[in-house]
Amino acid sequence: MCDHVLNIGDRLFLEAEDGVKLKCRVVDLLDQVLYTDYPFNEKTGKPSFLLNGTHLDAFFVGNDQNAYHFPTEVLGRFKDKIPMLAFKMPAAHEMTRIQRREYVRIETAIDIALHSVNGMFQPFVTTTIDLSAGGAAISLPPHISINQNEEVHAWLSLPFQKGTTEYAKIKAKMIRIIKSGKKDMATLQFLDLSEADRKKVLQFCFDQQLLLKKKGVLAE
Repeated sequence: MCDHVLNIGDRLFLEAEDGVKLKCRVVDLLDQVLYTDYPFNEKTGKPSFLLNGTHLDAFFVGNDQNAYHFPTEVLGRFKDKIPMLAFKMPAAHEMTRIQRREYVRIETAIDIALHSVNGMFQPFVTTTIDLSAGGAAISLPPHISINQNEEVHAWLSLPFQKGTTEYAKIKAKMIRIIKSGKKDMATLQFLDLSEADRKKVLQFCFDQQLLLKKKGVLAE
């Protein structure tokens, strides 16, 4: 089930035994060896030096939109057109599919701007309550009047742990409007994500899950 899930160009997240988180890209796959560009530390943004034999946990989002984990170790350094590191490529049964990211919601408060497709309300900015690649729950400001099933354009601001921010523009539909005495909210279903924007949202959810697991908030 996991064969051919990892591809050249995929982003690979690495976690060392001391908890340091690294990021790199796959540049080649040969036999049981995985080649990447030099990993950089997500916190400092600087390249990291890894000794041969260093054991790491690797994570990535496949083209099937699932997240995968596998154990690996550094095999050596090579230089072709760019400096590369070689890692042990696991057998198929050593790759573990974590969960389908489409349906896993992450509790997160990030900025989201909403514009009516049909001009039914003035654009406004609010924050999410939770997020997945399939949709989001958002807080509704008290002055906003919006209807169920209304279509909107949503601009998401996705702040990653390494300090960068990605942006995604997504067409969505209001599924439920929930009125309460304290805070109104709405749930959105994403209708039309480009492949690039889908991958950004998936990687952000994955990034947040790794952070929560590291803090012990989210169970393995």
